[in-house]
Formats: sequence, C-alpha cells, structure tokens
Amino acid sequence: MAVVEIGEPGRVRRDLPPLCVKSGVPTEDSVRLAGSAAPGWTGAMILFGILPWLFASTMSGRRYEVELPWRRDLVLRYRGWRRAGWVLVAAGPVMALVGASAGVERAGFLVWLSVLGLATVVVTEWRHSVGVRLSPEGVLVVTRVHPDFARACRR
Repeated sequence: MAVVEIGEPGRVRRDLPPLCVKSGVPTEDSVRLAGSAAPGWTGAMILFGILPWLFASTMSGRRYEVELPWRRDLVLRYRGWRRAGWVLVAAGPVMALVGASAGVERAGFLVWLSVLGLATVVVTEWRHSVGVRLSPEGVLVVTRVHPDFARACRR
C-alpha cells in the first residue's frame, strides 16, 4: 500500500483523481472522513503509557475533514466486517455470563469470542480502511491507499 500527501488540515486538496483509494479503479462514489490526525512520533509515546500517549496525541492532533473517492461496495464490506467484529466483542462476555448462570461447564471459554471479534476489527481496519496522519511538516498524509491512486495523485 502507498502513502499520499493531500494538503494541510485546513486546506485539503479538492482535485483528487476519481480513482478508488483502496482498489485503484475509476469510481463516482466518495466517502467523507473527519477526525483528528496526529504526527507519527506520538505513537512512540505508548511506551510510556496510555495517558502520555493520549496527552501527546490530543495536544498535537489537528482536526481534518476530507472527501476521498471510494467504491461503495468496498465501504459497505468494510463496515459490515467491522460491525461483525464489534458484535463478537460484545457477545463473548454476554454469552459467557448467560452460560455461567445456566450452569454450563467452561462457559468462560466463550469470552474467546471477544478475542476473535477484536482480531476481526483490527484486521478489518488494517486491510479495508485508510489511515490519516500528519507528516513532520504538518501536511495531512493518507496511508494504506492503492498504488494506482497514489501515482495519479502525484501527477
């Protein structure tokens, strides 16, 4: 997967090519992403704990709103897998509790559904979504995009 600079948080490029960011094929569909992007160095703060990481990410993050060309079927697949993962995360403890109250032996084993669900969410986020972060120069960078989309953006 490739990386593309799309402008500063307040002035994002509007002339993005009409190619899907994940598949590189022409598309008329688009998705609006909004959030906060932090520089890459804030990830290293996790070594010092959750609170230092949260503080660094929050204080150095900048709000963004960007519209990216993205095929609708890919977005729906991504959202479906993510939803299924979170359902498994929630279902694990609930099923273990219900099983334990019903007297089922080894009902605690059902908590592994949560682990499976969390793995599903992580893999889905990594494979089917894009990342947005700030470069050291303060430019918004979209990561995990298709190489054809990245080449078209550089032209």
